Amino acid sequence: MRLLDHEFIRRMRNWARAGTEASASISSVYDYVLCGSDGYSSRIPTLFGEAEDTDRALAKLPVRYSAAVRVFWQWEGISLREMGRKLRADRHYVTERVRVGHQLLDVELKLQAMRYAQLREERRVFEGGMNGA
Repeated sequence: MRLLDHEFIRRMRNWARAGTEASASISSVYDYVLCGSDGYSSRIPTLFGEAEDTDRALAKLPVRYSAAVRVFWQWEGISLREMGRKLRADRHYVTERVRVGHQLLDVELKLQAMRYAQLREERRVFEGGMNGA
């Protein structure tokens, strides 16, 4: 996890939160509470659209990698041995699958962002042409 940037970690924690809150109503997007050292709690909003995009990207990965990444974030903090039990694999394979899975996911998320940007640009050009006609 040391090699993952802050934004990627935030995105994956958001994805994991959304997965656990999927059965909750969309209107209660502030259910996840974090207590600070000062005793006050701050609510972290769940970004469901981003979580859905992340889930779509995970679905494009080979199952052995997507499963490892999913378990890694849904059970964040468990040992590699416990992950291996959940994935029915040796911890050395789990380590490799988690590492490669994160690399593949990072690439897929970047490709997804490029596709969305291209679609936005095409829409902007199309709407600009429609307004100018």
